[in-house]
Amino acid sequence: MVHSYHGFGETEVEQRSDAEALIARRAAWITATSSAEAAQLWQLGVRRTQVSVVPSGVNSDFFDPEGPAAVHDGRMRVAVTGELASGTSSLALDAVVSAVDHVELVDANAVPRTDLPAMLRSADVAVCAPAAERYGSAALEAMACGVPVAATAVGALSDIVLPDVTGLLVQPQDGRRLAQSLIALLADETRREQFGIAARDRVLGRYSRSRLAKEAMAVYERATLAEPPAKAHRPRRPAATAGLPGRTLP
Repeated sequence: MVHSYHGFGETEVEQRSDAEALIARRAAWITATSSAEAAQLWQLGVRRTQVSVVPSGVNSDFFDPEGPAAVHDGRMRVAVTGELASGTSSLALDAVVSAVDHVELVDANAVPRTDLPAMLRSADVAVCAPAAERYGSAALEAMACGVPVAATAVGALSDIVLPDVTGLLVQPQDGRRLAQSLIALLADETRREQFGIAARDRVLGRYSRSRLAKEAMAVYERATLAEPPAKAHRPRRPAATAGLPGRTLP
């Protein structure tokens, strides 16, 4: 059995950790979608040699730098993707709007799926700044379109975004650093272009569906060759020994 692990948040730990540990002991192999999820598995006692990281991918043909870009009024455009960390990220974006002339924020979550690639192509920077992130799909879509991403260093985003190569990576509590980094990036067109090219290359090299399909097949092949896991032992319940009132059973 190959088990695909998808992590859990703090509120889910008590309900799921025991079940995940039991499943892990019975699985021949386990896949995680990020290094952060792999670390959670190790904390549950799963052997490192039993875990492979197979991340979520992106349709790099649909999300592509080539193609029409959404029309806008000439202001610099920041595409806000995914969920934002409560308070901190929103305040950082407010600071960017106050500090930078001629900039607009566009909520990518409100854009129809069919129009999303064109909107992303029109963006100068994409922001993906949640408090937690399992898959990083929104960041991958922007990067596939050749857009640099400013992200919080959480979950899958810590693997996806290479700091100062494909974009920016900051701690989720550091709204000031996020704002300062965004303001500096918006002022540097050459750096944005370099990040955007590297972002597209990063997607094609690590997160294309064809590559991830091969990685998944390799996991199943390794699982078939792995030693079968020991069956979890369930102790036998003692037989009922309730006796009659006033009488002791031998």
